[in-house]
Amino acid sequence: MSESQPFSPRAVAWGIAASIIALAGFIVLATYAPDFRSSPPGAATADAKGGNGYAGIVKLLELAGEDVELRSIPATDADLLVVPIDAGFDIDRLAELAELRRFKSTLFILPKWQVARYPNKPGFVYKAGRINRKRLNEFAAALDAPLPTEGNSAAAQRPIATKGQPHWMLVDADMLNNAGLAKRANAVAAVALLRGLKTDPKSKILFDLSLARAPVSRSLGKLMLEPPFLALTLSLVFAALLAFLGGLGRFGEAARPERVLRFGKRALADATARLMRRGGKIGGLGDHYADIVEMRAASRLRAPAGLHGEALLQWLDRRDEEGGQGFSAKLAALRATTNEPSMLAASDDLYRWIKGKTREN
Repeated sequence: MSESQPFSPRAVAWGIAASIIALAGFIVLATYAPDFRSSPPGAATADAKGGNGYAGIVKLLELAGEDVELRSIPATDADLLVVPIDAGFDIDRLAELAELRRFKSTLFILPKWQVARYPNKPGFVYKAGRINRKRLNEFAAALDAPLPTEGNSAAAQRPIATKGQPHWMLVDADMLNNAGLAKRANAVAAVALLRGLKTDPKSKILFDLSLARAPVSRSLGKLMLEPPFLALTLSLVFAALLAFLGGLGRFGEAARPERVLRFGKRALADATARLMRRGGKIGGLGDHYADIVEMRAASRLRAPAGLHGEALLQWLDRRDEEGGQGFSAKLAALRATTNEPSMLAASDDLYRWIKGKTREN
């Protein structure tokens, strides 16, 4: 490796490839990051580890051999979906999720406790009171399920069936939340409860996280990374890659296109000749060019003033040492030409004759 090239071409190629992959990963993550942010601290969600959260039952089901998954987008394909509800959830979004889960087993767990954060302990919460009855009635109305009377703990600890759908509502969240699982009996009952709600013993249990997070938004980035426009995006990326690889083989400056009309007298004469050649007129210029050659020969050989026509031709013919009619014969041949090759040959013959006589003088 020379001093002028501190990095080998292979190292440069690997560096460029790594940069492209990192950029692509950053774009994808930045596009979908808002949809996968963690739940807010203190929320009663399936990934929360506070007393009102449900991370404990998720871990317990996994240890019991169940296939468990936390879903950040509304799940419509799961055999059983568990929806822990927090006090701050949107009622309309809860009703929409219930509508999406028509004819699918779904367990909605109503919130029980209001919590507050510890001042000096980030992530820790404590009970600040019970959820008011009015808020629970709003959730029950959205699910179209009857709310048991206050103080009826037995009914609150059992799943309540909703009207017309295989949905259930659990009012006492302590049956499944982290605080309630501190009791062994509650832990055993919680696993049995969820297993009993499945229609297929081998199916997966999903826990919903979509209500705890911002609604899934649409954006230009998602439009480019999802069907049907994903194929167009991949085509554009492939075309850009081909253009990049093609550019690696070029060296030096890019060739600039020539001017249609170049500068200078020679370029002007060439352009004029091309135009006349295209028009088929250049072959008939012999007679006109012969007049110019005659005047040029008289000027170059210093013919006496006043000589014209036959007198001038005779004087030019006498420039030949043998006294023949060299110039007039060559000039007549030029005037008689009818095509470009013969005109060029005759004019070249005259040019050499004039040049030779000028050198002699």
